[in-house]
Amino acid sequence: MGNEWGEKEIERKEVGKLFKEVFLEYIMSKENFKKIFERLPIAERKMPAVIVDGKVFTWEEAWLEIRDDKPLAKKIQDKIEEITKNEK
Repeated sequence: MGNEWGEKEIERKEVGKLFKEVFLEYIMSKENFKKIFERLPIAERKMPAVIVDGKVFTWEEAWLEIRDDKPLAKKIQDKIEEITKNEK
């Protein structure tokens, strides 16, 4: 029985570690997008930034999706990060 408890403890720690890694990656992504958005001139924020699931999002709309954790937030973040990585 002691072995079973030890396995559950290890499993719990691994799940906690994985959750922390995923959560930090998400937060960092959100912060990266926020930094990009804040550097844009106000007029440019109204320009198209990305197309996700056939819908065009302006920078402003994309930020609102991400800031408010709406359903397309992760897809928008991934697409913007893909674009910015390709530009470097």
